[in-house]
Amino acid sequence: MITIEPRNRGIRAEIRVNGDKSISHRVAIFSAMSRGISEIENFSSARDCYSTIRCLRALGVDIEEGRKIKINGVGIRGF
Repeated sequence: MITIEPRNRGIRAEIRVNGDKSISHRVAIFSAMSRGISEIENFSSARDCYSTIRCLRALGVDIEEGRKIKINGVGIRGF
């Protein structure tokens, strides 16, 4: 079993990686699991990546689509 414990203080960082489908899925999921707003540029336009977005919305995550994808994370226990 893997246990993930939230940190007491937040982490603020900007990460730049080459975009692809697999990274787009992961960044959407990790952003939803964090707290606060994550802005994602160059999110993959593949249909299955947008299926991940729909699934996260169904779990109650607020997501705004535009030039950037903005995900308002609910935290690990917020689903």
